[in-house]
Amino acid sequence: MTTLQGPRALPSPAVAWLAWAAMVLPWLWPWAPPPSPSVPGLLVTWCLTALLWGGLVWSTRSASWQQSSSALIILTGLLAWAAWRMPVMDLALLGGLAGSVLCVMVASQCTRLSRATLLRHLCWALLSAAALSSGIAGLQYSGLLHQPLEWLSWLHASPNEEAYGQLRQRNQFGSLMSLGLAAWLYLAHRGEFSRPMRLVTWASLLALTLGQVASTSRTGALTWVVLCLLAQWWPTQSKSPAHHTGARSGAALALLGFVLLCWVLPSLASSLATVELPKASALERWVEQAEGLGICESRVVLWRHVLELSLQQPWLGWGWGELDFTHATQAVQGVRFCGQLGHAHNLLLQAVVEWGWPLSMCGLGALMFWTVRRQPWLARTPEAVLGWSWLGVIGVHSLLEFPLWYGPFQLVLGLAVGLIQPMPSTDSRADHATKSWARSPVMQGMVALWLMCSLWASWDYHRVSQIFQPAAQRSDACRQQPLACLDDVVWFHQGRDYALLSLNAGTLDPQQARALAQRVAHFAPEPWVLALTAALPPTPAPAANR
Repeated sequence: MTTLQGPRALPSPAVAWLAWAAMVLPWLWPWAPPPSPSVPGLLVTWCLTALLWGGLVWSTRSASWQQSSSALIILTGLLAWAAWRMPVMDLALLGGLAGSVLCVMVASQCTRLSRATLLRHLCWALLSAAALSSGIAGLQYSGLLHQPLEWLSWLHASPNEEAYGQLRQRNQFGSLMSLGLAAWLYLAHRGEFSRPMRLVTWASLLALTLGQVASTSRTGALTWVVLCLLAQWWPTQSKSPAHHTGARSGAALALLGFVLLCWVLPSLASSLATVELPKASALERWVEQAEGLGICESRVVLWRHVLELSLQQPWLGWGWGELDFTHATQAVQGVRFCGQLGHAHNLLLQAVVEWGWPLSMCGLGALMFWTVRRQPWLARTPEAVLGWSWLGVIGVHSLLEFPLWYGPFQLVLGLAVGLIQPMPSTDSRADHATKSWARSPVMQGMVALWLMCSLWASWDYHRVSQIFQPAAQRSDACRQQPLACLDDVVWFHQGRDYALLSLNAGTLDPQQARALAQRVAHFAPEPWVLALTAALPPTPAPAANR
């Protein structure tokens, strides 16, 4: 074990505040209006990331941007090509990857310029977001947030007393707790837990442990245990031997506390619960909860269906964003998956069924090559260990769900990739060239363009979401003439078409209704929409908020 010393370049107060806002708000963002609840969080994350990136671009003295900028240009071109070539698609993942490149640049500033203070702000912000989310989840788990609170209406209620904070999914919340644990271990290795902060330090670790147990997430439990075990023997460089010992002690307590609380907390919460539901821990769910072919909501059933569908179109796949439509319209063998289908619950299967086997295998091979080239088994600095820890949590989660559809995980993905980038050359001529590029009008224009596009998309989504809101909650411009808000919608035309079809299905000409339903079916393949596409007597459309 070696010690770590290095200079600290203090970021400006504005950049520090932007770092906190960009890391905290996406995890706690409470508003998710229809038609696509994940979109508001995505747009908030992208706007804040653009602001943080802009603060660094305008305040930096030196940087190494060429590799990240090239990746951003490539992804932007791919996004434009996909939007032109595939009119029916979900842009969340591709746009999020482009946004993640911005975070690669942010993290590169931390590691390549020894900006440890900026990374400290980001880690403290993530730790704070995880601890606050744990507090909200505790209220949900204990039944105190069974109904919405009048004076805290922005907190998500949990009628079934499930703990998920503001994320609305237990696995996402469990992964947030593990990401927070990785940030805690990084801060411990860097010696950021001074004596005056010792109480806050251990209280935050306790909050993370309680939150992980309350989540009952098996995915979160797996990543939590692995991080705790790796922290015991991985030779991470620390600022001093005492800090290394402190990090190992914290990991040991986190593991021991997790196991003990898995035994104690469910029994205690069951005595306080107001819903007659069993309180099982993640460890009990590992043993007792079945995942078989005879259970229609099982992931195993879904994975078998997705694999079967991928073999029907093995070369080119069914097309981007077409999984739910394909699953609703194609015949599959055995018990049919009866849960809510938004994705394949596995990133590789999602790529295979939509892109085809050749392209997906090429992507997987490129990812493996990229990983091996960076030799994660040789990671020793706290920054590199933190980056690989975050990537590991997101990677395990992606085997069971699709976290990259959500803004906070895209943000952490970009930061993680930036933290493990190889160090650049220290040649003065290269430094001068990168300095000129970082402060060039092209780079500053890219910052402004990304921010303007994010704001434009936010306004576009606000307009299309108004039709799905009760009349009393709409903006003044949309309350009197709600259909007028759907005019000139650019990015979210699928939600607009769904609203128009649900409002006018009974009054449209049959041919017009069928043509509109054929477009909507790729966005929301609901039974009443599919009935219209087949020119059958339609089932009643859901009542719109008139």
